Amino acid sequence: MKKLFYDKLDSQQYTKDEKTGFLKAEVTLSRIGIQDYYGYELNHDIDGLTSDKIYPVYRSPETVFDKDSLESFNLMTVTNDHVDMVTVDNIKSHQVGTVGNITHDKEVVRGQIVITDQKTIEEIEQGKNEVSVGYEVDIIESKGFYRDKHYEYEQTNIRGNHLAIVDKGRCGGDCKITKDGGLTIMKSIKINGVDYQIEDGSLFQAMTKYMADAEEIKAKAEETEEELKKKRKRPIKQKRLLILFRQVMTL
Repeated sequence: MKKLFYDKLDSQQYTKDEKTGFLKAEVTLSRIGIQDYYGYELNHDIDGLTSDKIYPVYRSPETVFDKDSLESFNLMTVTNDHVDMVTVDNIKSHQVGTVGNITHDKEVVRGQIVITDQKTIEEIEQGKNEVSVGYEVDIIESKGFYRDKHYEYEQTNIRGNHLAIVDKGRCGGDCKITKDGGLTIMKSIKINGVDYQIEDGSLFQAMTKYMADAEEIKAKAEETEEELKKKRKRPIKQKRLLILFRQVMTL
């Protein structure tokens, strides 16, 4: 079953055509290798997924450089922010540019974007200059290793839908562009009643585990303290009983 995915991308410095005012930039659209996704980001049809666990997902060269996959990126619509899915019904409302000139080497697929919407160009020049691809893909269970890293699932049948211009730190949900690609979803964690946003998945897992361990330690400490209180009470009661017994015997 296909679902729409959002990946962070690399983008080069943009240029602006002096005659038309159109903005152009080269972007990375896809790459081979392993990407990390949370369980809730993968297909709900897959049994046994834990929503807040990170799963390594593999993209093979055969999948990334598949003819139909490459063709799906050609003339792909560029949007200002993500939409659920670009279709014939909404393209006029969302299209601000186009992706073309699709090329690839042994690692990545690249393309050139042309932005033709004045408002979007102005926003890019003001700092809204990151990009995120929205694509459909099938996820299958497939265990193996790639460059000594283990993976549990594999992407197949990648089909590009749109490329979004996004605010800094945003990607589908929320993410930043990095040279490594992948997906970084902002997670929320509550500390002392205050919600904090964490964009690094590994940091979120570490903090979640730390807080769980802290709660466990706190519970054990409270249990130990309760046991100590009980132990303190026992000799006091025994001492009082002994004193009362001696008083009775004296009488």
